[in-house]
Amino acid sequence: MNARVEVTTDQLVADLKTVMEDAEALLKATSTLTGEKVQEVRARAEESLRQAKVRLSEVEEEAMRR
Repeated sequence: MNARVEVTTDQLVADLKTVMEDAEALLKATSTLTGEKVQEVRARAEESLRQAKVRLSEVEEEAMRR
């Protein structure tokens, strides 16, 4: 069971890294777009990405301790 959980955790970490890389690329690609709504969405996305990075780091640290 523990090996299965570890594989699942490893896959989750890899998937989250991919999503974060895609989100960063999207933010870069839209950096020149203007407008209040675009800026609001970008700000929310940047904050979500920041929080995801923090959480991912915590999950990785926890996985390494096991």
